[in-house]
Amino acid sequence: MVLDVQRRLPGRGAYVCNHTCAEAALGRRALPRAFRRPISNDQDFLHSL
Repeated sequence: MVLDVQRRLPGRGAYVCNHTCAEAALGRRALPRAFRRPISNDQDFLHSL
């Protein structure tokens, strides 16, 4: 996963409002569904939000 702050990168994306929403989305496996592929629970990504 890559954080796209400028919202310019091509491809599929998923909006998460903040760190808490991102954790909840990972817990519900919503992000893998949105991206249509498995993702890892990367703590660096969560802390970058």
